[in-house]
Amino acid sequence: PEEAKYPDMKTDVAMWKSAGLGLGEEASYLLVLSLKALAVANSGEVRFWGKLVTRSGDYFVAEMATTEFPEDNDIFLMEGTDGPNKYTYYVTKSPAGAGSWTVLPNVTTAQIVASRQIKRFLTGNLEASVQSFPPFPGGLESNLVRAIIAQITSETVLSLDGLLKPGDDDEVAAIVPNDEIEDGFTKSVDDLKDMGTWVHAELDINTVGRTQKTPLPVGDDGEPIEPDEPDEAPKAPLGSIAEDVEGDKPLWVLRSCPGAAGISTFSVVAAKSLKWPGAVSVAAGKKITSVYMGFGYPKSSTIYQPPAPKLVLKEWAVSEEEESPGGVPLEKDDITIKPEEPEE
Repeated sequence: PEEAKYPDMKTDVAMWKSAGLGLGEEASYLLVLSLKALAVANSGEVRFWGKLVTRSGDYFVAEMATTEFPEDNDIFLMEGTDGPNKYTYYVTKSPAGAGSWTVLPNVTTAQIVASRQIKRFLTGNLEASVQSFPPFPGGLESNLVRAIIAQITSETVLSLDGLLKPGDDDEVAAIVPNDEIEDGFTKSVDDLKDMGTWVHAELDINTVGRTQKTPLPVGDDGEPIEPDEPDEAPKAPLGSIAEDVEGDKPLWVLRSCPGAAGISTFSVVAAKSLKWPGAVSVAAGKKITSVYMGFGYPKSSTIYQPPAPKLVLKEWAVSEEEESPGGVPLEKDDITIKPEEPEE
């Protein structure tokens, strides 16, 4: 079908390789065939999102736009296609199998919030239970993988300034392609070496796991109930990566390839995330591609240090008051208490 579209993996793999990431020629070719079969089966456009390293093989992840979403969904528990469920994700352990893709469930706001508080290696089994504290909603690794993908997509998928624009709806935040872009639009290597050229292509997820403003509950009188403390508003769409800082340290680094003395107009520039190791976006001209290959958790700003052990207790010894002149402990006399006689 005409709607079936799959990525040009040959070009993408070459660009990822310049940034230090690769899948290998055989795996890349098998992945192209598998993604093509997935696009044909679902009559849609598919993008290779990346892979998650697990303890028993890797999760290869594919991304497609969500076409079916439950109409009776509770918007207070799960955002729809205007939030983290904008895309549907498929996972496979073997890119060689055309029908081996497993669809991941939709993600809830509670799962996103809980996944930020735990850190664990993925087992490689989507049906494995997630033993963690705080308890993870959903309880399965498939839910945890989906929550991890939502965060990485929101924070690391990039575009170039001018290719996208905010949506027209003032109530619902959205990012859409810029249909007014000029035909000769391109970015030079000098432009790409400026962090202001790189913008986030997906909406930000706030502290309560939402990309949109939290809807207000309605009271019995039909009027909205204002909360005592409103939730943090998500960041504005298309924010520059120059604004991504932790303290005074940037969370992105730009590298050109070839660089140094070999830099030329044919060089590509890669933006590497320092918060999510393995997240890379590579651009040349107006072509940009984003991919993630890593363990699925961010780099922590604090180093874990186990608590110091308590002081060693002293050996038991007889107190000076209880010792006799000969060094032998003295035994105290027994205390006898006569019970009270009952009244006549």
